[in-house]
Amino acid sequence: MAVGLSSALMLLMSRIVKYKNVADQVNQACAEHSCPPAFDIQLSPDSEDDDIHIKASKEYRFEGFGLVLGWPLKMSFWVHYVPENADPIEMGRFLIPIGFGDIRKI
Repeated sequence: MAVGLSSALMLLMSRIVKYKNVADQVNQACAEHSCPPAFDIQLSPDSEDDDIHIKASKEYRFEGFGLVLGWPLKMSFWVHYVPENADPIEMGRFLIPIGFGDIRKI
């Protein structure tokens, strides 16, 4: 199970880099709940090809990875804010379009 979750997380991060708008959607949901952003999104100042660096916050839990059938295929996941001394807050479910080649990586 750890291998599957690890593969799903790596695929998730590669899709977020490719589809930055999903990371922006997650951060928007965080702002709507008055929580800090889940992702720190930075454009590399040294790159001419819009290299994006995304770092997930340790205060968030990403879980419930699944595949949503349809066209295009999508990977779904849930985001929860988990502060140290308070109850978790659900940010919601998010979808990332994936290609057929990505399925082999899971």
